[in-house]
Amino acid sequence: MVANRGDTLAAEMLRPDQPTTGHPPLLTVLTMLVAAESIGAGTWLTLANQRVLAGFAALVALIVMVFLSPAASSVRARFAERMLDRLFDACLLAAVAWVWRGSDPAASVLALVGLAASYLAAYERARGEALGFRGSEAVPYRAVRQGLLVVMLLTGWVRALLAVFVILTVFAAGVRASNVAAQERRRQLARWGMG
Repeated sequence: MVANRGDTLAAEMLRPDQPTTGHPPLLTVLTMLVAAESIGAGTWLTLANQRVLAGFAALVALIVMVFLSPAASSVRARFAERMLDRLFDACLLAAVAWVWRGSDPAASVLALVGLAASYLAAYERARGEALGFRGSEAVPYRAVRQGLLVVMLLTGWVRALLAVFVILTVFAAGVRASNVAAQERRRQLARWGMG
């Protein structure tokens, strides 16, 4: 029986002697903590209807998370980076949906659709990885996607930038799903001796 990529990742994460390269582990941990705190501050400020200050807190989180990406060489660091990415989307989009639910219901719905699309895209990436297929989530894609939320908070162009966020995220989920399906078809054809 051949272990799938998900089993391999789980086994690597449980190894305490996992070597790290790049930035020292302490710097990586501190970077993750700063990103998480900035996301929390951005969420709280959004809920307090301090949109511009929330935008600056989200900008700090975005910069720190982009800095973290090259340091995420170990399995644990990559896992934490992905969790921060989900945290960024969930906290900010849920806060936007809550704050704008009364004054702009369309923006609130767009924020919730964007959150769902973000989780769908993350699911498709994780599914492909677990099946051992090629695929990645590039830093520029994440920076643009999260940058849209930062610019939205800083400028107040909520509806327009949420619509762009939704389109970009749904497109990414579709591309990932088709990539997984194509690689699965190739695997099936190779298994049947036709490829």
